Amino acid sequence: MKGGSAMKQIELKLWECLKEVTDPGANLNVADMGLVKELSVSDDGVVNVILRPSSPICPLAFVLAVNIKEALEKVEETTSVHVKVIDFVRADELNAMLEQE
Repeated sequence: MKGGSAMKQIELKLWECLKEVTDPGANLNVADMGLVKELSVSDDGVVNVILRPSSPICPLAFVLAVNIKEALEKVEETTSVHVKVIDFVRADELNAMLEQE
């Protein structure tokens, strides 16, 4: 089991990765835009993220969700990354696609 400070370090790494994922429409990163509502990492390296696109009909939601997942998977301490999209008209479809990846 990892200690609290080690978990905090991993979380910081994950947030830094999120700053590299840019919303092309706004030209801002998803972390600074506040699109990631929750981010947690378990002791065994499972990352859970809740993404709320900038609008319920955001045309870039699919791209952003996949880019977030791929960016966080690059952190070596992670074993899997689960992105859940909320408040989006096609959330069910997008969440199903993300779970298949």
